[in-house]
Amino acid sequence: MVDNPDNVTLDIVTDSGLSTIHTNKDGNGQFDDLKRLDPSLTVLSNPDNIAITTWLEVYNVLTSFVSDVRKDCFAIVDPLRQVFLRGNSKIAERRGTSFTEGIYVPLKNLLTTCDSNYTAVYGNWLLGSSVALDRKIWLPASGAVAAMYTKSDAATQPWFAPAGFTRGSLAGVLDLACNPNQKQRDNLYTISVNPIVNFPGEGIVVFGQKTLQLKPTAFDRINVRRLFLALERATTKGLKYFVFEPNTAITRTRLLNTITPIFAEAKRTQGVYDYMVVCDERNNTPDSIDRNELIVDIYIKPVKAAEFILVNFIATRTGQDFSELI
Repeated sequence: MVDNPDNVTLDIVTDSGLSTIHTNKDGNGQFDDLKRLDPSLTVLSNPDNIAITTWLEVYNVLTSFVSDVRKDCFAIVDPLRQVFLRGNSKIAERRGTSFTEGIYVPLKNLLTTCDSNYTAVYGNWLLGSSVALDRKIWLPASGAVAAMYTKSDAATQPWFAPAGFTRGSLAGVLDLACNPNQKQRDNLYTISVNPIVNFPGEGIVVFGQKTLQLKPTAFDRINVRRLFLALERATTKGLKYFVFEPNTAITRTRLLNTITPIFAEAKRTQGVYDYMVVCDERNNTPDSIDRNELIVDIYIKPVKAAEFILVNFIATRTGQDFSELI
């Protein structure tokens, strides 16, 4: 049923640890994180490691589902548990293991062939409490991050970046498998991994909003991809009432009056800098009308998030006129 957007409304699809379960299942197809996981999987310094190939099977299914099958939702995929944990001990705290060789390189190898603006990865595993098991357990981040998305959407809009101190706090997290410093966070961001950080006095916060798209365009940011998903869903919902209507100037005017408020609201709420909707004789030619097509072209200037704030302190002479400097 979920393949069809008419049956089920979806916004976020989560890995929820399925990729780790699939990679670590035993010969009977079972997975138990209390048992010692295959130690060979803790060494992911080789991009041809069979564990990476197996993890990619789940990544490909989830990415294909959101971008090719549904085309209207977003996926959060979890990195392999072994990148951050050996059993229940943190890789980052192992003696003699650096962040680069223990976490950065395995993550880079894991994601080397990933390229999708419908998918994001968050570089951590989270310690939480299980009521059912009555103990603390290490959890994949996708569930907590998806909950943070919904909280951010409820407070603002889907096109606001789900990250930072205002909207990126994660609730119910007791500890992180890795707490990257600023340099390490910057390195993770270069491979499109969104850091999760424990800031003293501020709590545990998502500190990145990149998709897994390799090419640097507007769609390598989550807020832009989710902006387009939200606008496309709203537009599709409004346009369905014009199917089989007469392909005339009157219908095209009614159509414009129906969908233009969607983009006006996005502009008012800081989703787009500007937009233009075209549906007239310029793009609805006699040939397209004869093909029984009604064409709508929508041009959007998406708002970009301020991810880097550059502050310059400049000392000047006592008698300097500031207006001359500016």
